Amino acid sequence: MIPLLRSSIQNMRSGFLLINSRGIIEEVNPAVGQILDIANVQGEHFESVFTTKLEFLKRPVDRVFSRGASESSEIEIDVPDEEMRPVHKKYRIQLDPVLASSSDPKPEVTGVVLLLTDVSSPDEQKLAEFLSVIFSDLRTPLAVISGYAEMAATLDDIEFKNEALEMILLNGRLMKRMISGCLDFYCILAGKSLAIGEQPFNLRELFSGLISDIRAISTSRSVVFDDLDYRTDREEIVSDRERIASICGNILINAMKYSPEEKENHVRLVVTEEEDFLRIAVADQGIGIPKDQQEKMFKPYFQVQTPEHSKIRGLGLGLYLSRCTVEALGGTIGLESEWKRGSTFYFTIPIGNKNAGS
Repeated sequence: MIPLLRSSIQNMRSGFLLINSRGIIEEVNPAVGQILDIANVQGEHFESVFTTKLEFLKRPVDRVFSRGASESSEIEIDVPDEEMRPVHKKYRIQLDPVLASSSDPKPEVTGVVLLLTDVSSPDEQKLAEFLSVIFSDLRTPLAVISGYAEMAATLDDIEFKNEALEMILLNGRLMKRMISGCLDFYCILAGKSLAIGEQPFNLRELFSGLISDIRAISTSRSVVFDDLDYRTDREEIVSDRERIASICGNILINAMKYSPEEKENHVRLVVTEEEDFLRIAVADQGIGIPKDQQEKMFKPYFQVQTPEHSKIRGLGLGLYLSRCTVEALGGTIGLESEWKRGSTFYFTIPIGNKNAGS
């Protein structure tokens, strides 16, 4: 498992357990041991672990493996506190399949993820829901990486091997940003400040690369990502490259997600300079946002309440994380939108060392 993701899982107060395709418990965090009163189960088959008082977990796991569909339920259980005194708590059990391909009508189930969340802790519930979405969203880049790697290993075609390497690197970058977002959310819940790096980098190259990446992973036939509209001579700045890429990537993906399929929709990334700040704006021709809901867009867990938006899965955390990150960078974030006509999401970042791009 990716080190960044493992670190997040091991420090969760919610219980996490991953079962691979052979039924072996591949990853488990300390919280599971405390909640279920089990120890040293990594490497064991789940059927040998879920016995006697844990028998209630065995059948649901079997069903998720056979049906490839998520299940959830609740249990009440006594859990030891810090002084080893039993405390009666209610936990939500969430079981999600790990699928080989999210696009296959009947994808192979390659594992099962179990999450145990204290329902009396809203923050832990939200973190567990966020992780569940992350694991679901990770299926696509993992499937692409696995597929290209397997084909490249069997084919003696240099051109294809180069293409496969590019796709593996692209999806690796996507996974890294998704996992970093998970860690940032965990950090924000804990009341900690986001760490911000300061290194010189070429902003034009970053945004041009982002547009190329999004074009490559886009599954929409109606969305057209226009070439970068770069309206400043300043190309190199001193700031946090990965965090800026994460903010902009999130807004670009949202523009793709919320574009109707019935007509062609252009998405344009525009960079301008305003005094000591750079303004980055993503304009789309999507479904837009009703005016009475726009001021809530950057609040945690907010989701636009329209029939069009309800069809698209989400937790209402992406823009909130973007806002927290932009503010940590010393900038601001906002939007302009017209219902049924499209939206422009923008953020500003300090230029930093003014001599960097001169």
